[in-house]
Amino acid sequence: MFKNLAGMILRFVSVFFAVIFLLFGALAAAECVKYKDYVTFEADVVSAYNAPLSTESTEYYVDISYTYNGVKYTTSQQVMSEYKAGDKIKIRVNPDDPSELAGNVKMLVFLILAGVFGFISLVMGLVSFFIRKIKTA
Repeated sequence: MFKNLAGMILRFVSVFFAVIFLLFGALAAAECVKYKDYVTFEADVVSAYNAPLSTESTEYYVDISYTYNGVKYTTSQQVMSEYKAGDKIKIRVNPDDPSELAGNVKMLVFLILAGVFGFISLVMGLVSFFIRKIKTA
């Protein structure tokens, strides 16, 4: 009886995490689709700074300045790697609202991969479940 309960709990937890990964991946894919019409160009890094997240990792931020259709914009953005003032950085701008920048695309790709992992895990779990049912029938 305990073996069956432990197996059911393990299957539930596996499916739960697979669905969570799948959900994150689907949301990230939807976010990437939103950015498909954004325009890519370079902005100037005005200043760069680190915000310690923990003792082992650091989040990087930059203040950037860019001109779009003759209008100058200045904003802050979290980035994946370290920059310094004077560097150029590629950004993606919403042509309908140039003050709106695309999010961190590298992170979205990571989340999409997590979604693919979740989908594969879910399919493998379901196949395993049905194979087990067929063997016991």
